[in-house]
Amino acid sequence: MLQYIRDKATGWVAWVIVGMLTIPFALWGVHQYYVPPEGGYQPVAIVNGDEISYYTLRGLYDNRRQQMRRSDPNAYLTEEEQAAERRDILDELIDYQVIIDTGVESGMRVSDVRLGESIVEGSGFRSGGEFSREVYENVIRNQGISVGQYEEDLRESFLQWQVVSGIVGAGFISSAELRDFLRIEGQKRDFSVLTLAALDDDADDDADEEAADETLDEAAIESHFEENSDAYIVPERVRLRYVEISREEIAAAIEVDDEELRANYETRQREFVTEETRNVSHILITVDSDADSEAEEKAKDDLVAIRDRIEGGESFEDLAKELSQDPGSAESGGDLGVVERGVMDASFEAAAFSLEVDALSDPVRSLFGWHLIKVSAINEKQVKDFEEVREQILEEYRQREAENLYAENVDTLANLSYEYPESLEVAAEELGLDIKESGFVSRSGALDDAADAEDAATPSHPRLLEAAFSEDVLEGGNNSDMIEYEPGRVMVLRTFDRQAERQQSLDEVRDEVIESLEAERAKDRIIMQGRQVLADLRGGKDLKEVAEEAGLEWSVHEGVERSSFELSETVIEAAFRIPRPEAEDAPQFDGIYDSDSGEYLVISLSAVVDGDSDEMDEAEMDIRKERLEGEIGQGMYDAFLSSRRKVAHIEIFEENIDGDLASPSF
Repeated sequence: MLQYIRDKATGWVAWVIVGMLTIPFALWGVHQYYVPPEGGYQPVAIVNGDEISYYTLRGLYDNRRQQMRRSDPNAYLTEEEQAAERRDILDELIDYQVIIDTGVESGMRVSDVRLGESIVEGSGFRSGGEFSREVYENVIRNQGISVGQYEEDLRESFLQWQVVSGIVGAGFISSAELRDFLRIEGQKRDFSVLTLAALDDDADDDADEEAADETLDEAAIESHFEENSDAYIVPERVRLRYVEISREEIAAAIEVDDEELRANYETRQREFVTEETRNVSHILITVDSDADSEAEEKAKDDLVAIRDRIEGGESFEDLAKELSQDPGSAESGGDLGVVERGVMDASFEAAAFSLEVDALSDPVRSLFGWHLIKVSAINEKQVKDFEEVREQILEEYRQREAENLYAENVDTLANLSYEYPESLEVAAEELGLDIKESGFVSRSGALDDAADAEDAATPSHPRLLEAAFSEDVLEGGNNSDMIEYEPGRVMVLRTFDRQAERQQSLDEVRDEVIESLEAERAKDRIIMQGRQVLADLRGGKDLKEVAEEAGLEWSVHEGVERSSFELSETVIEAAFRIPRPEAEDAPQFDGIYDSDSGEYLVISLSAVVDGDSDEMDEAEMDIRKERLEGEIGQGMYDAFLSSRRKVAHIEIFEENIDGDLASPSF
C-alpha cells in the first residue's frame, strides 16, 4: 500500500501525506496476529462504537520495541516511559479510527479497481516479474491472516489516504503571500551587541559601591531558604551491595599458550590467505549480445587496430580515453583497479589472469562486447605467518571461550541469587566474585560525595536504579533479578542501607543558600544595569559614549540571517524581534538577559534588508511554494483531526491499557 502511494505520489505535498500515514500503516492487521486467551478480549478504547482491542495495542507496542532494539541494542525505557509509549500508540489508534469514521460518514469508498491495482502492483506478490495470485495468497496467509482480512485492512488504509490527502492537499499559498514570506524569511540584519557581564559591575561606579556595601542579613537568608525549601530536600536514598559479571573481564583473564594458538592457526590457514589479484586496464568496444557477425568482426578489427597502435608506441591510457566505450573506466585510461578471481566475466577473467605484466591480450568477447586487456601489476598469493595473526587468533579464542564461560556464570548467578534471595554471599563464593558496595544513590542516580567514584558509578544506570527501588528489593529485602544493563555485563544487587527523604536544615545548606541568593542579586543588578543602558540609548545618548562608560566595546555584525549559526540563538531571536529602524541614523534598541551565560545583551539594530524573491529562479520558487503548502496542509489536518476528536464519542479503559505489557524492559 505505501509503495503504491509512493509510486503514485507527486510533489512535496504528496510526500508530506505519506509521512503522516506511515505510522498508521503499521497497524494493518496487527490485531489479527494475537489470539486472545479465552474470555480475555479486552478493549482499551471504544471510538464511535468501534472497539480498539488490547491485542491491537499489544501488537503495535511490541513492534515498536523490536524496532528500537534493532536500532540500538542498549535502548532502555523506564516504566514511566513505557507507559507513555503505550498511551502515544493508543492515541495513534484512536486518530486512525476517527479518520476512518470520517471517511465513512462522508460517503467515501474504495473501488475494487483501485484495491486490485494496489495488490497487483505490490512488489512482494510477484513471480518471474509478474503478479502471482498464488504468491499473494501464500504471503498473506503466512502472516497469520486471511486474504479477506488483509483486503479489508487495505481498503481502510486507502480510505484514510483519501481523507488525509483531501485535507493536506488543500493547503494553498498565493504568489503574493509567498513573496511576503520569502521577503521575511530571507531578511538580513545589521546590528551591534554590547555584552554586560555580572563581573563587569565597575561599568557603573555607583552600582558597584552599592553592591560592595550590600550585605546579606540573616532575615534575607532565612526568607530565601523558606521560599526555596524544595531545592534543599535530600531524596530517599540507599546504598547497594552488588555482584557483577563482565564478559570482557572474563576474556581478559583467559590464558592461552602459544602451542594452542599455533594449532588453531594451522587449522585456519585458509582464512589467512590473500589470493592473487591483478591490476587490470581495458579498452571496450560494445557489441549487443544478439549482434550479427559483421558487427562482431568490425569490433574485433577495431581492437586489433588499436593494439597495433599501442605496439607502435602510442599510449594505452590515451587510446582508452579516446576510444573505449566503457563510461566507467575510459576517463581513467581504462583502469579497472585491482581485480580478483570470481568477479569478472569468465572469459575476461581467464584472459586477464593468463597475461604477463604489460602484455596485451587478443580481443576477448564478454557479455558487454570486445575487450583489449592489459595487466599492469600482479599481486602474488600470500599467506600471513603466525606472528602476523597471533593477536587476532588470541582475541578470537578469548572471546569464544569467554562467551561460553559468561553464559555458564550468568546462568549460575541467576539461579543462586534467586534460590538465596536474602544474600549475595552464596553466589559470590560459588563464582569467585567480589561483593561491591556503592555510596548512597537516589532514584535519579545522584550520589553523595562520600561515594567511591569507581564503585558507585556502576549503579547509576536507569535499569539498575529501577531494580534498586523496586518493591521486592527495597521493601522485601531481596536480591534483585539479574539485570543485563549493558551488552556483556550483568548485575544482581540488594540494598543494605536506606535513608528516607528529608528536608535539610538551613545550617546544612547555608553556603548554598548564600550562593544562590548572591546569584539572584547579581542577576538583578546586571538587569538593572542593562535597562539603564537601554534607557540612555533610547534617550539619545551616543553608542560610543555608552560603551566607553561601561568599559566595553560593541561587537558589530552585518548581513546576519535568521539561520545563522555564528551567533547564539538568544542573540538571533532578540535581533530579529526588534522593529525596523525608521531611518538610517535612527537605530532601534532592545535588551535581553541570557540565563545561560548570566549576561545582559544590549542590541542596537541599524539596518534591515529584506529577502528578494526575484533572485530565485522559477523552479526554486515552485519548490518553496510546494513545501509551504504542504506545511499549511499539515496544519489544517492537525486542526481538523483535533476538531473531529472533540465530537467523537471516545471511551478509554485505563485499567486495560497495561494488560500484560509489563514484560521485562530493555
